[in-house]
Amino acid sequence: MSHTSQRTSPSTFDRDSRLKRRALTPEEARDMQEIEVEKSDLFYNALRDLHRRRGLSVTADTATDFLNGFDKLARQAKGRPSVDPDKFLKLIEEHGVPQSDCRTISRTLLYIAEFNPEHGFLGKKLLLSSSRAGHEESTISVMGHAVLQHIKTPGALRSKEVQSASEHLDQIVESGHNYRAKVLKGRIAEVLGDEITAIRMWTSAMASAVEAATMAEREIEEGVRQRGKEADQFELTSPWIDLFHIHRRRGEARQANWALEIGCQQDDPDAHYLYADYSCKAYHDYESTIPMYTSDWLFHMMKAATSGHSRAAYELGEFYAQSSWKYIEDEPPDDVKPTPFDSYPAPSAGTPSWWNTLQAVLGFKPVQSSKRADYGIFNIAAFPFNAADRFRIALDWATIATHYGYAPASLLKAKIYMQETLDHLKSSPRTAPKEAIELKDERYTYASKEDYEAGIKKNPEESISEEDEVITGPPNPFYDLSLAKLWLREVFFAHTAHVQIAIAKKQYLKQRRQGLVRAATNDDDIISEKSFKDLPHHIRKWFRFQEVREQYEDKIEEYHREAKELCDLMEWDLFDDDGGLVYRAGKTGGRGQAAAAAAA
Repeated sequence: MSHTSQRTSPSTFDRDSRLKRRALTPEEARDMQEIEVEKSDLFYNALRDLHRRRGLSVTADTATDFLNGFDKLARQAKGRPSVDPDKFLKLIEEHGVPQSDCRTISRTLLYIAEFNPEHGFLGKKLLLSSSRAGHEESTISVMGHAVLQHIKTPGALRSKEVQSASEHLDQIVESGHNYRAKVLKGRIAEVLGDEITAIRMWTSAMASAVEAATMAEREIEEGVRQRGKEADQFELTSPWIDLFHIHRRRGEARQANWALEIGCQQDDPDAHYLYADYSCKAYHDYESTIPMYTSDWLFHMMKAATSGHSRAAYELGEFYAQSSWKYIEDEPPDDVKPTPFDSYPAPSAGTPSWWNTLQAVLGFKPVQSSKRADYGIFNIAAFPFNAADRFRIALDWATIATHYGYAPASLLKAKIYMQETLDHLKSSPRTAPKEAIELKDERYTYASKEDYEAGIKKNPEESISEEDEVITGPPNPFYDLSLAKLWLREVFFAHTAHVQIAIAKKQYLKQRRQGLVRAATNDDDIISEKSFKDLPHHIRKWFRFQEVREQYEDKIEEYHREAKELCDLMEWDLFDDDGGLVYRAGKTGGRGQAAAAAAA
């Protein structure tokens, strides 16, 4: 028998008394013993792995011995949310377990609670006890969970269970040394309806948050960042995001932009994405669904996407797949001309060439007269020049998004693979004109800046609107209907996962009303591998990243409907790898339209 199986599995329940309620057969007793061994091994191995990765300073043996001692204190404090703080501090001193490890151990217990609910009760009591004994991060964890719980179950923030932690958080905020506590206090104020206090808390945390972000970046560059440093569980390090959302909701555009600008200065991917989406995105008119792409939009979206922001990667995929010349619509500043996008020549000579600017952006040489480093985006936006290569880039960005489980990117890839030729409107070619690529004067629409500002074109007849026509383009080198089917399947799989999530939430609410399950902090407490262990992997994988799933869940029905319409159009029946039917064409009434169109 292994060393771990001989250990007492800590519990807040009297397991023996429960088992005595009825006699077990020898086979049942043996099965139960094997289950207990498996549960104990799971927890012990988790602690051992944490210690190996330096996430836990004490050994797994020391942590288990400490927990057995804490279990006794927990039994003595039955009916109370935490144990006596003096006894708790004495216990951790006896075992040499720092408070930071107590928080790690409690989180481990809570994490594996789905396999053993008793671990969940003990983990919660350990976290509350550590908070009551003065550990700041434990207090932040307690109140962070309480905020999430309050959103689902109003009243959680005023419960007796978190009273001690709430008072401790106020003390931390008052001391002023922990900006993350201020951010959390702002979250609490927001969910309780006090927006003024929330704004005050987040604004006061900004300077320290910026300083912390700068220091973290310096540590990474110098290679001295703490190894295995855990991510912020409640995302309390970016108050600019909280400020943006509340100012946007209040219709305070100037303050919302200011908050995002601060975040962009810290190279926060979320700030870059939100700035591109909120501050840089515009449309030709109220009815248009295709945005006017600008240099600022592209710059910030690229910053977000290259940092792993799935939605930004998807939107870049759309940009490269859909945009036509000119790819971006704002006029390059005079001091970065010449560029392929110029509508008129720069008023004065001596400006750096577009090639020099591109080299500067890529880090090869400095720009001599550019006022802003991101002006080089005007030249990067021109690459690649032709439609086929832009499709290639679109697929690359969409692939990054699918890697993170962003379902709409699967639909985008399918549509790219389904496009047989690279058609375009006569007025909007996908490939850049030769005059623009070679920076010839013929690319200018206006003779001078003055004419540009006055709207006087070199060739006024170009202003006469004629009926546009579709030009058949060259073959799409990525045309592949078999791949299109595979990626359409992913949309159906994502939708099935969405349906399963809805069912799980409904079952949870029913069990919660019956008192059969503990309160869930967030969707991850309801949606787990254990909950869906009987589902195939191609469905379970969509449960991995809740934050990514939340970015598209509100439109999953729309994407599902579009996938069905495409299958009907092409008369495609989709099957999974085991031959199971995924979708039968014809359900939307569009079966055979592709064949009919071809015959016509």
